[in-house]
Amino acid sequence: MLAHALVFYFFSFITIASSLMVISAKNTVHAVFFLILDFVSISCLFIMMGAEYLGMLTLIVYVGAVAVLFLFVVMMLNVNFKNLRTGFLSYLPFGTLIGVVMLTEIGLMIGTWKYKDSFIKT
Repeated sequence: MLAHALVFYFFSFITIASSLMVISAKNTVHAVFFLILDFVSISCLFIMMGAEYLGMLTLIVYVGAVAVLFLFVVMMLNVNFKNLRTGFLSYLPFGTLIGVVMLTEIGLMIGTWKYKDSFIKT
């Protein structure tokens, strides 16, 4: 039960933090990426609660369609990409952090799914 609670609190923290970053990010592309991270975390929480259909539906509909549509709309805006392309190495740690968080979430979901019977003690 302790491991299940820790994983739940981890995903809840990521959800709240990424939601706050969506509304506070100055770059709209970063805001959309945080929105995708938020949707993935919410989907993981649904899967942990036993609502696998709702979790997968959230992934397919929101991450697969809505967030990608937002990303395309933001990318189609008239943004000066010459200024954004400078300093790629300064954004590399940020992108690596987001990638590590998402891979950790996926690993935790696989681990909790495989051993979910040992987490639930009735």
